[in-house]
Amino acid sequence: MHFRFRALGIVLLLLTPGNTAHASPASRRPFRFDELSSVRRLGAFSVSPDGKWVAYSVATADVEENRTRSAVWIQSLSAGEARRLTSGEKRDSDPKFSPDGGRLAFL
Repeated sequence: MHFRFRALGIVLLLLTPGNTAHASPASRRPFRFDELSSVRRLGAFSVSPDGKWVAYSVATADVEENRTRSAVWIQSLSAGEARRLTSGEKRDSDPKFSPDGGRLAFL
């Protein structure tokens, strides 16, 4: 039993973010601004009442205009194909299904 706790402790220690003993030299460098600004960010999400769909927002940075744009996406939890519902020209976010699952509201 004590062996399991020690093994778990060692695994957790090796997986901590500050431990770079197993990291390659390329992964030790910090993100560059252009890399960080190109990453899409997952925002709020909502699962339909029947559990078949998930709606979520995805934000992207527009560095030239110094703003963030986001779009609402919907995806079937069984099939997996995602579909964008809004254009993403504004800041569409926080999707919520209606109680009956027939409508989707967002900000």
